[in-house]
Amino acid sequence: METKAFIVADEVVPGAQNKAVINGVFDVVFAKSFPAMHKSLATFFAFEGKNKKYKYELFLKYKGNRMKITETEFDKNNKQHKVISKINNLPFPNEGEYIFEVDLDKKLVASASIEVRKI
Repeated sequence: METKAFIVADEVVPGAQNKAVINGVFDVVFAKSFPAMHKSLATFFAFEGKNKKYKYELFLKYKGNRMKITETEFDKNNKQHKVISKINNLPFPNEGEYIFEVDLDKKLVASASIEVRKI
């Protein structure tokens, strides 16, 4: 299995010819107060691997604590597979570094960090 991309953005939508349209890539979130909430965001994960059934899990880690955001199982039967996760009302209890982590079959395969700051 080889990770090709893992991106956090405002919006990710499937495009023509097995492409994805990614709008508003970011790594900083600004909040006026805490706890804060991000109204809507998305993650994009692409990988190559064997054709088989996979279990995908997306977590948000803050200070060592992992919160599961979503999970799904799917059969991969293309050379490259893409997973788009749309997330609404994501809570950020405090400012600091938050890390999105992707597990495939219970193994960590990708991560992306964002900084949440008070303005």
